[in-house]
Amino acid sequence: MKTTIFILISCVCLVYFEISNAQEIKQDTTTAISNLEKGEELFKKQEFDSAFVYYRKASLIYESHKLWENFLNCEVRVSECYSSKNNYDKAIKNTKVAIVKSLDHINEENINISKAYSSLGIYYYYREILDSTLFCFQKSLRIKKKLLGDKHIEIADLYNNLGTINDKKGDYDVSLNYYKNALDLYIELLGNSNPRVAGSYNNIGNTYDNKGEYNLAIEYHQKALKIKLELVGENHPSTADSYNNIGVSYKNKGEYDLAIEYYLKSLDIKKQVINENHPSIAESYNNIGNAYNNKKDYDMAIKYHKKALDIRTALYGKEHPYIALSYNNIGTSYADMEEYETALKYFNDAHKLFIRFLGEKHPLVARTYNNIGSTYYYMKQTGLSLKYFNTALAIKKEIFGKKHPTTALTYIMIGNAYFDLHKYDLALKAFQKGLVANLKDFNDSLNIYNNPVVKNYLHADYLLQTLQLKADVLISIYKNSKNDPDKLNNLNTALEIYQICDTLIYQMRKSTNTKTDKIALGATANTIYTLAIEACLLTSNVDTKNKESLNHKAFYFSEKNKSSVLLDALEGAEAQKFAGIPDSLLNIEQKLSTDIALYKQQLAEVTDSISEVKYRNKLFKLNRKYDSLISFFEDKYPKYFELKYNRKPISRYRIKVS
Repeated sequence: MKTTIFILISCVCLVYFEISNAQEIKQDTTTAISNLEKGEELFKKQEFDSAFVYYRKASLIYESHKLWENFLNCEVRVSECYSSKNNYDKAIKNTKVAIVKSLDHINEENINISKAYSSLGIYYYYREILDSTLFCFQKSLRIKKKLLGDKHIEIADLYNNLGTINDKKGDYDVSLNYYKNALDLYIELLGNSNPRVAGSYNNIGNTYDNKGEYNLAIEYHQKALKIKLELVGENHPSTADSYNNIGVSYKNKGEYDLAIEYYLKSLDIKKQVINENHPSIAESYNNIGNAYNNKKDYDMAIKYHKKALDIRTALYGKEHPYIALSYNNIGTSYADMEEYETALKYFNDAHKLFIRFLGEKHPLVARTYNNIGSTYYYMKQTGLSLKYFNTALAIKKEIFGKKHPTTALTYIMIGNAYFDLHKYDLALKAFQKGLVANLKDFNDSLNIYNNPVVKNYLHADYLLQTLQLKADVLISIYKNSKNDPDKLNNLNTALEIYQICDTLIYQMRKSTNTKTDKIALGATANTIYTLAIEACLLTSNVDTKNKESLNHKAFYFSEKNKSSVLLDALEGAEAQKFAGIPDSLLNIEQKLSTDIALYKQQLAEVTDSISEVKYRNKLFKLNRKYDSLISFFEDKYPKYFELKYNRKPISRYRIKVS
């Protein structure tokens, strides 16, 4: 009987304890929820220190009651407070600790674990630790696929993030694959006209732009623009961003007037819908300044860069990364004007601010090292320039790895500097490493006599430049070292490089449609073919056994040059004449050309800003109509297209070379 009573009392006590404990947990979790809500409220007000306190209070309650998923969510919010104050190292450390602690108690295949990895990836991204970013996003993707399946909006978002990281790493084909997977899912889940779909088109456009495939970049930016015009209309910041992105691609193509036209269209919209002193307005001024700088109109470039600087100073004060960006751009204009001392002042001021706010290991810091090095290079202080180039290279290799276009560009700078110093061996080594940096499947950085196959390159222009410079060095060694035992090997290697250049030029021409692009590529090709002819003739003086074969090669390069010149003469109006385009369409083309010329004149004469915007908008619409008409000609009248763009050698002009 006593035993029964004891058991009964024990059970009653246990039930009481459990009820009491449950009430305590409920009371505590109610407090935790209240703290979390207060933290959210303060976070939205950007009171991050106060939000941090409430998030941490909630976290400690959940931890004490072993509610690990809630604990993890709170710690992720704590990390967001660190991140919002640009303290990414603390955000990384805190998130990693929270994940490890949570994984001791809950399964990894948990949606909250996945979200924590995504947040951790973002913090690594801000710190430019891209491999760790990639690992976190891939980890999050694997978990979410198991929990949510392959077709879910969060899967599409992660594809998009993985595209962004691979784009930044220079793995453009991988990036495009992720972006296109995201796009397909967005279209399937959300339909064709959706902001996320427009965002995917925009991201794909940016990656094609980074690849140097500017026509494809513009095509995707136009798709994004079309959706935005349907969803939000023309007078919207998002639409202005698309006009700006198209301008960026045209600027990168070298079509600076067209770029400025799109930049100004974007700027006019922004001025209608946002405050005059807004970061986005400053960005527009900055982009217009860059385009004018590329046009070599340095006074206009500096004018716009200083407008951007004024807005940024008003918004952020004199010490901020955006101030450094403006200093860097103004320095670039002064350097191009050959006012090197002034340029150095701006570059050094930019450099100090970047290091202060971003740390030593950051792409923008590397950029200023490059710019300072280039300035010293043009000041004929080549030894000093090499010091800066090599520092930039070390940062880029650590951030982007050995294969990245910007790494390849720095190798070009280093190789040029050694070339000028007549240190040919070091120049060749730099150019060889530049080839490795630009080609996914080429890895021989030691044997300068080993040349690559032209495929899977990251940046065509940099690759062509590197190849040409490598050949130039080999020819220079022959000219300056008459007793060189490797002279025939050097000459033959140079000839092999020129043949590779010929293949690359052909590939580049296939994706080159605009007149400006063709003129620029034609000028480069002319230089390369002229040097190739010289190399053939020099080699024939040494390798007399193969003189006839070498003369035939020289003639081949000569014919390639002539064919470009002859076909260039058939462009534009002559192409239209011989392509069978009806007079009615040619009259429309002529009318548009006349109207465009008229509005350009009127725009040049206006003195008030309202009329300026009015005429600029009319001119913008006329130019787009003209572009559409030319595209129609090329699509419907293929003879016109061939006459404008065909670049095959004209074999009937060949004659025997003695």
